[in-house]
Amino acid sequence: MVFYAASGQLLSPPNSCPTQSIINSRRRLSPPTSLFHSSSVKCAANNPSSSSSNSESKSKPSLTKISSLSAATALGATALYHLSGGGFNGGGTGGGNSGGGGGGSFWSKFFSPLAAIAKEEESTTDTQEWDSHGLPGNIVVQLIKLSGFKKYKISEITFFDQWRRTTVGPEDSFFEMVSIRPGGIYTKAHLQKELETLATCGMFEKVDLQGRTKPDGTLGITISFTESTWQSADKFRCINVGLLPQSKPIEMDADMTDKEKMEYFRSQEKDYRRRIEKARPCLLPMPVHVEILQMLRASGKVSARLLQKIRDRVQKWYHDEGYACAQVVNFGNLNTKEVVCEVVEGDITQLVVQFQDKLGNVCEGNTQLPVVRRELPNQLRQGHVFNIEAGKLALRNINSLALFSNIEVNPRPDEKNEGGIIVEIKLKELEQKNAEVSTEWSIVPGRNGRPTLASIEPGGTVTIEHRNLQGLNRSLVGSITTSNFIDPQDDLSFKFEYVHPYLDGVYDPRNRTFRASCFNSRKLSPVFTGGPGVDEVPPIWVDRAGLKANVSENFTRQSKWTYGLVMEKITTRDESSHIAQNGQRQLPSGGISADGPPTTLSGTGVDQMVFAQANITRDNTKFVNGAIVGERNVFQVDQGLGIGTKFPIFNRHQLTVTRFIQLKEVEEGAGKPPPPVLVLHGHYGGCVGDLPSYDAFTLGGPYSVRGYNMGELGACRNLVELAAELRIPVKNTHVYAFAEHGNDLGSSKDVKGNPTEFYRRMGQGSSYGAGVKLGLVRAEYAVDHNSGTGAIFLRFGGIQLILVNNCRESIWPGILGTVGHDSPRDGGFHLNFGDEVILDVPVKWSGRIWGRQGCRFDQNGKGLCDTGDCQGLLHCKNSAGMPPATVVEMTLGTSNSPLHFYDVSLVDGFNLPVSMGPVGGGVGCGLAGCEMDLNICCPSALEVKRGGKVVGCKSACLAMQSAKYCCTGDFSNPKTCKPTIFAHLFKAICPRAYSYAYDDSSSLHKCRASRYLITFCPPR
Repeated sequence: MVFYAASGQLLSPPNSCPTQSIINSRRRLSPPTSLFHSSSVKCAANNPSSSSSNSESKSKPSLTKISSLSAATALGATALYHLSGGGFNGGGTGGGNSGGGGGGSFWSKFFSPLAAIAKEEESTTDTQEWDSHGLPGNIVVQLIKLSGFKKYKISEITFFDQWRRTTVGPEDSFFEMVSIRPGGIYTKAHLQKELETLATCGMFEKVDLQGRTKPDGTLGITISFTESTWQSADKFRCINVGLLPQSKPIEMDADMTDKEKMEYFRSQEKDYRRRIEKARPCLLPMPVHVEILQMLRASGKVSARLLQKIRDRVQKWYHDEGYACAQVVNFGNLNTKEVVCEVVEGDITQLVVQFQDKLGNVCEGNTQLPVVRRELPNQLRQGHVFNIEAGKLALRNINSLALFSNIEVNPRPDEKNEGGIIVEIKLKELEQKNAEVSTEWSIVPGRNGRPTLASIEPGGTVTIEHRNLQGLNRSLVGSITTSNFIDPQDDLSFKFEYVHPYLDGVYDPRNRTFRASCFNSRKLSPVFTGGPGVDEVPPIWVDRAGLKANVSENFTRQSKWTYGLVMEKITTRDESSHIAQNGQRQLPSGGISADGPPTTLSGTGVDQMVFAQANITRDNTKFVNGAIVGERNVFQVDQGLGIGTKFPIFNRHQLTVTRFIQLKEVEEGAGKPPPPVLVLHGHYGGCVGDLPSYDAFTLGGPYSVRGYNMGELGACRNLVELAAELRIPVKNTHVYAFAEHGNDLGSSKDVKGNPTEFYRRMGQGSSYGAGVKLGLVRAEYAVDHNSGTGAIFLRFGGIQLILVNNCRESIWPGILGTVGHDSPRDGGFHLNFGDEVILDVPVKWSGRIWGRQGCRFDQNGKGLCDTGDCQGLLHCKNSAGMPPATVVEMTLGTSNSPLHFYDVSLVDGFNLPVSMGPVGGGVGCGLAGCEMDLNICCPSALEVKRGGKVVGCKSACLAMQSAKYCCTGDFSNPKTCKPTIFAHLFKAICPRAYSYAYDDSSSLHKCRASRYLITFCPPR
């Protein structure tokens, strides 16, 4: 049985449920990056919990809200497998004299007798009441002597191996066969049923259960057994029986003669041989085969323990490789020299794509099915074995289309083909039409330098979008930007773009995309910049307006080839927006002289030209614990076609080569340190033919030669740049040293008007220095080798999360980044009352943060928290917090939107008040949070107490454990999942927080800021 949990917690399903899993990606407003929480898989037997006074021993479902912000949190990393011998309703007949009957009836008991008693609830009780045995202490009591009217509390369980004459420990595999647990309360009937199950499961030749009285009135249970064994084997065979037809066992008549019995057994063996001959070999690789053969030969006789070890090894390989639905269902031929392991691998029999409306009803979608199907990996198609990694890849690929607000990949059993899997892909489409306005305000001085109301100039961007035209993912996007909406003609810029993917048809593997755009932009030209010692040079602005059309083809997701045509009109202007025909300089008298180099090819300040452009990028880089390693090559060429002002014919080309060399092998994984990296970079550029000044190559600046201003070294026709940088990781950051050189190769004089000489620039230069990343700031000291002087440069980027503990106690924040995003500070740390911690995260970071209370950790970071615990670890890394916990969720920008989305969720319950908002506020930004202490008014049915104090308030799902409250099953869509009385209570007290899975979107906030404040126990 497989479930993926949205928050990374295990969702404990009932034992009788069919095998099922959900891979989900839900978005409300902005299509997020397809990210995933983890690819790890955890396996555990889902033992039916007894009526124990210790509620912690029960498997608890985790109520989680599928995050509207991230696809990653929706795809849980942790899977729970309940081992059932029948697999998908059967595993076939046994072989020889030892195989079980059809349907895996024998081996289902062998592997997990718990399934046979999962529905037995005679002993369960919702109270903690139990009866004393009423006998003197330390007396052995046979099971038959116990009273049928009493509820006995079991304080101890012991397994005694009669053949070895030793007591086995809880680490022994036999312990997983027992459903009773220490601290549980059971009746005589339940204990008798337990003994009956153990006696008939096939693991034991003989088994007995007896009690020993304890002075405190409880019972200690001793299970004595003799393990079942078979003859030794020296061969191993693994077969996939998933889609084989179910054979019906024929019961043996008790009145059969010996001859008839012999014929019966021969018939069974013949049928079994025919069955395994029809089966195809399983996917198990040869090294695992060899490992299991060594286990068989080393053990002598085949024993029940050995078969459990083989089962565990086989299933471990499947689950480690992502085959989440694979199960060992039977062992055959146990009385021969060959052990046959039967596996239901989870063959995909059908792939279904469904579209859903906002209420979750199946509807006809606008997107054409081939657009979706081409994104599906082959391993997810019919005839392949279902693999969780293929499901994740499908989720990422479909999400990259940016067409859907919710994506689900659901493998479920095929009821018509036993052992088969139907993969359902459910999609909710985003609105096709969208409009967005973002504003920025700047205050300019009025009279006497003081701002007045009339001097407040509103600026910003208006964006409109019409996506998925004709259902083929074609889109039309337009944006208009200005710094002054009142008088926009001064600096109005725009861009309208049409994108047409699948240029050669949806089924063509080349997947070429056509783009056409019209644009108007303005940038400051670094060509007309003064060298060292030159007074400030009046700026020259370059306006470009025109059309651009190109075709791009992706070789991989990082490497592509683009070619197209550009038609543009170029106008050069001074700082007063007047056309500037020449560069300018400041005279000693303070005046401006326009006797500099010509700014355009025509000499009039206005050029028109048409040229072809091509670019090829080969990118083989990857991330190793956050550090980039690999290589990246980029080649670009612009070819003038002789169309335009003065019929320009030119060839402008440049090649960039970068190598990220990993200097040390490191263990990869969350929280592991990155390796030191040596970066080698080279850039060559050249131009032949007509070259206007504004298109000349420039030397100097943060992306050319550090330590100089943009263009400070020169403007040229040809250049070469060389750089080396050594990056050394230190705790939570890295330091680096660099050396760079740029040279114009003597080509500056060939630029019309020689702006390099006119503005007294060197034409070449070197620099060296060192730097460190300090939060959002990169601080570096660079030495200008031309002058021999150094300077400190500060460069900004990223986002800061400021965590403040305003509670009257220590807390331990837990942090979980979605897949592809690190968890800062290894996912957890201690925060004293009144303290604050600043976390630096990159743009587009996505994850969740919650508070933990009452934590106790040893020197190795292991322990326990009263609320929000993440598997008993200080550093949560890839683990989410155990409900109840108040969760802050955020996605700080996506590839499709620069906006930040954040909310506070009570869907996992409540443990601490918390709020999140931007520092300094912002237009359209809001405060998300639950600032009241819900523990004060938490209904008694939802309370979580520690030491008599209420420390948390459960969600209704966690407390009631039903589909109605968990929004699962028939209640898994907005139409049927309604807010409960408890959700109304949460919403009334905390209106700015999500209260249940399908709460309205008013609690989701959009903003764009560089710093956010997250306060635990914020002041009210």
